[in-house]
Amino acid sequence: MQRRAWTLLRDMRDHARQAERFAEGRDYADYLGNDMLRAAVEREVMIVGEALYQISEIEPDWQTLVTDARAIVRTRHILVHGYSKVQPDVIWDIVRQDLPSLRREVDALLTQEPPV
Repeated sequence: MQRRAWTLLRDMRDHARQAERFAEGRDYADYLGNDMLRAAVEREVMIVGEALYQISEIEPDWQTLVTDARAIVRTRHILVHGYSKVQPDVIWDIVRQDLPSLRREVDALLTQEPPV
């Protein structure tokens, strides 16, 4: 893995963790009722997808790096380009269910020796 991809994986992990922190101790009603929280969470999810999108540009086997890589990038595209199609329940499920497992998966990749 190229050094830039390794750095982007760290970004993915950090922003996934941040989105989880924003949602911590809150429920879906809190999320729906707080525009600032929704915007912050969506921004973090978008950055996770952008990092993976950039990895796809430099790593030929990018799809094998993380589970559901294509779905993550698609979510990023929806957040950036199809904002009117964003489904709050889907984003909330991503944060509560998918990001913790993604973060663990990326953590495992980051335990490998960083490229020089």
